[in-house]
Amino acid sequence: IHKVTLKTKTGQLEFYGKVSELVKLDNRLYHAHRAYVVNPENVTKIDRTNHIIYFENGDSCLVSRLKQKQLVSLVEN
Repeated sequence: IHKVTLKTKTGQLEFYGKVSELVKLDNRLYHAHRAYVVNPENVTKIDRTNHIIYFENGDSCLVSRLKQKQLVSLVEN
């Protein structure tokens, strides 16, 4: 169990839990990296070279090389 920071469009929440459990709570969420769960609906750009995801609000995070292809597919659909 780790301290989890959940960022939303309007703020953020902090709680203790598992990132893998967070994905199970909402089928819109995608486990993009061992440390990050994202909502593909909020992704505006994926830098495929540097493996960085950019969001509507200007935030960014990493995406693992192994999960990048599937995330690109989710974002484009």
